[in-house]
Amino acid sequence: MRGARQILSTPSERAGLLGQTWHRLRLNHGAMVGLALLLVLLFIAIAGPYMAPHDPSIIDPDAVLKAPDRERLLGADQFGRDILSRVLHGARLSLQLGLTTVGIAATIGTVVGVFSGYRGGWNDFIIQRATDLLLIFPSLLLALFVVAVMGPSMQNLMLAIAIAFIPVYIRLVRGSVLSAKENMYVEAARATGCTDLRIMRHHILPNVIAPIIVLATLGVGEAIVVAASLGFLGLGAQPPTPEWGAIAADGRKFLRQAWWITTFPGLSIMVTVLALNIVGDALRDALDPVIRRRM
Repeated sequence: MRGARQILSTPSERAGLLGQTWHRLRLNHGAMVGLALLLVLLFIAIAGPYMAPHDPSIIDPDAVLKAPDRERLLGADQFGRDILSRVLHGARLSLQLGLTTVGIAATIGTVVGVFSGYRGGWNDFIIQRATDLLLIFPSLLLALFVVAVMGPSMQNLMLAIAIAFIPVYIRLVRGSVLSAKENMYVEAARATGCTDLRIMRHHILPNVIAPIIVLATLGVGEAIVVAASLGFLGLGAQPPTPEWGAIAADGRKFLRQAWWITTFPGLSIMVTVLALNIVGDALRDALDPVIRRRM
C-alpha cells in the first residue's frame, strides 16, 4: 500500500491528465512550433481585418495585376484588390469555417456514437449501416454533392463539410465506447442505480474524449482543405468574399503573369494545415496510454 500511495502522490499524478499532456507536449519541440504557428494564425484571424492596409473588396483599376511592392506587399489581383488584405481577412473566415464544421461534426458524431455503442442492438445496427453508407464516399466528394444540391454559400459549405465528417466521429466514438463500457466502473455505476443517460454522460464520455480531441484537431486542417477545394471550384464562398480557396481560384488564369494571386493564399493554407497536423500528431502521442506508460 505504501508503494501505491507513493505512485499516486507523484507530481504527474497530482497534475492530472491535462497537466501530464501539457508536460509531454512541452518536451516535443515540433509540437511547440506547431502551437506557436497556431497562436500566430489565431492572432491574425482576430486582428487581421484591423491590420489590413486596404479594403479587401475595393476595386482599383490602377492596381490591376500589380506585382508585390512597397505599397502592396503581396501584390494585387485582376481587379486591383490588395492580396495582403484579402489573405488577412480570409484567415478569420477559414479558421472560423474549420472550427465550426468540426464542432458540429464532433458534437453530433459523439452523441450518436456514444448512444450507438452503449445501447447496441438494433439501434447500433441501423446507425452503423447508415454510417457505412456515408463512409463509402470520400469527404470531399460527399461535401461536393451536398453543396451541389443545396447551392453554393458559406453556410451550406459549413453544413456540407460537417455532414461529410460526422460518420468518422460516429465510428471512432462507437469503437471507444464498446471498450469503455466493459470496464468495472460502468458495472459499479449500474449497481448503484445510475440511469443509462447518467452513465453515458458521466462515466463513458469522459473516458473516450481523448481520441475525439485528437481527431478534431486534425479535422480542422482537413476541413480547411476541403473548403478551399470547394472554393477553388466555385462552390464555396461567393465573390467578393475573401476566402483562401476562392482567392487562389481567382488567380488560376493568371499564373504566368501574376503568380502571387494564387501563391500567397496557397501558402496560408499550407502553413495552417501543417501546424494543425503537427499539433494533432503530438496530441495523439501525448494522450496515447501506451506511450504515456513508457515516458
